[in-house]
Amino acid sequence: MPLTKESTRQLVRLQEQDKILDAIQADIDRIPKAIGEIRARIDGRKARLNDVKGRQSATQLKRKEKEAQMAAKEADIKKHGQELNQVKTNDAFRALQNQIDGGKTAVSDLETEILTLMEELDALAREEKAVAAEIKGEDSHDLEEIQAFEKDKAALEAKAAAQKQARDALVPGIPEDVLKHYEHLRKRKQGVALAPVLKNICGACRIMLPPQVIVEVTKATAISTCESCYRILYLPEAARAGQPAEAKPGA
Repeated sequence: MPLTKESTRQLVRLQEQDKILDAIQADIDRIPKAIGEIRARIDGRKARLNDVKGRQSATQLKRKEKEAQMAAKEADIKKHGQELNQVKTNDAFRALQNQIDGGKTAVSDLETEILTLMEELDALAREEKAVAAEIKGEDSHDLEEIQAFEKDKAALEAKAAAQKQARDALVPGIPEDVLKHYEHLRKRKQGVALAPVLKNICGACRIMLPPQVIVEVTKATAISTCESCYRILYLPEAARAGQPAEAKPGA
């Protein structure tokens, strides 16, 4: 592919701009993950509070069931007490009395269970209050952190847009086929399509370059690539000064 010295300089500048743009985009891409981790913490605390509330509901339901059972036992005791006045045999009287005594024992046991459940409900109410207070403080801090991340993201996106404009302004000075080759290499080479020649060595893969390649890079009339990493080679001093630099083959 034919290439002018000015196009080479533009290509080097383009890579510099792309590196900056890639770094900004990497910072932008990290923010959603960070926000997601914060929201996961918030959701975890909500789940903890919901667990306490769930245990409260289950305990309250048990209490109501025990109270209903106790009410039924008390109704049976009252009924059997009325029946005592109607029985005519001692055996029937004793049978009813045994049922009444058994009912009273059951009521006493149920009262104990209900008191235990009420104590559990009091403890759960205190736990809910403590967890809710903790969540309020931690959620407030986390939400502020999310807002800060979102603000940073907006600023970075604005910076990226400005950077892209600066980057795109360099494109017209680069031949279309060269640009396509550059973009192809960027995708394959972790965003780095160009490599400087440093003391006759490829600045990317560190392999010694053949003398003929050094000559071609110095002329800068066509794309020269590293035979090892396939990146486009350039002389950094030529890119800086805007003039071709002398490089002695085999030096």
